[in-house]
Amino acid sequence: VGTNTKDMLEAIRTLTKINGGISVVENGRNLFSLPLPLAGFMSFEVTKQLSFEIEVLYKNLSKIGCKNEKILLVISALSDVNIPKIRITRNGLFDVESGKFVETVIL
Repeated sequence: VGTNTKDMLEAIRTLTKINGGISVVENGRNLFSLPLPLAGFMSFEVTKQLSFEIEVLYKNLSKIGCKNEKILLVISALSDVNIPKIRITRNGLFDVESGKFVETVIL
């Protein structure tokens, strides 16, 4: 989820380095990253530590203007291939209705 190409590119770079997760970027600078190395949405962290990190994540999201209190649910739904239409997967954009990957071009 992002508002400009520069920040999204930095988020992609950060997520590549941490093997998946969530990255909060503002003005090209990574403010906070939550590593989620298990399929990009699960953690090895113990619950108490992960809970603290999620609090920090939401504070940073709020700092950049995100008001959605359920943003983690929204983000996780983006990759759920059981919901119709196009989903973001580890292998690219997937058209659920046709059962095929969508050809993409990265500029």
